[in-house]
Amino acid sequence: MPLLEWVSATLNQIEKERKGLFIYCLHGLWLSKNKFLFENENLAPETILERAATSFAEALFPMNSPSSIQEPPIGSQSPNGWRIPPPGRYKINVDAASNNGVKEE
Repeated sequence: MPLLEWVSATLNQIEKERKGLFIYCLHGLWLSKNKFLFENENLAPETILERAATSFAEALFPMNSPSSIQEPPIGSQSPNGWRIPPPGRYKINVDAASNNGVKEE
């Protein structure tokens, strides 16, 4: 059976709640294949599934992920703090980085 047919048939057979996890597992397999091809790193199936499950959980509950509860780096926040914009105005937050003209080699 061609891969696309198998994926479609599998998605039609599994419960709605598990479809996202299935997609994350497929993505994990694709990433693993690329790691093997381009970095000669062979990941264990358990590692691939664990990473897929972790990524899926972080997508569902981003506030519970370790990366979302880290303290911001020192100096990364404005000394004045964030203020809500006046009524009828919108605030767009942006982020930027600079290497001060230093070329990376």
